[in-house]
Amino acid sequence: MPSTGGEEKLLLKRGTGRYWTVARDGICFLDLSNAAHPTINLLDPITGQIRKLGILEKRVDWGYSGLSVSTDGKWIIYAQMDDLISQIMLVKNFH
Repeated sequence: MPSTGGEEKLLLKRGTGRYWTVARDGICFLDLSNAAHPTINLLDPITGQIRKLGILEKRVDWGYSGLSVSTDGKWIIYAQMDDLISQIMLVKNFH
């Protein structure tokens, strides 16, 4: 919705989860449609244009969602999953 009032308008239909934030030049978000390699994008809310900023090499960590951009727009922080490891152990004579 414009800050001066008026009709609300849907800006983005893509699956972003909770990975988006307002940045200096628009709305920065992760496009999670390719879970193995999400993309970092910037949406211009005036024109509706989306610019791809980069492709992540690893999955994002679903347990720690969120995204933040520095005030100068040079840094983005998010949680990524480096390894997903499970081990099953057999314990003999357990009481």
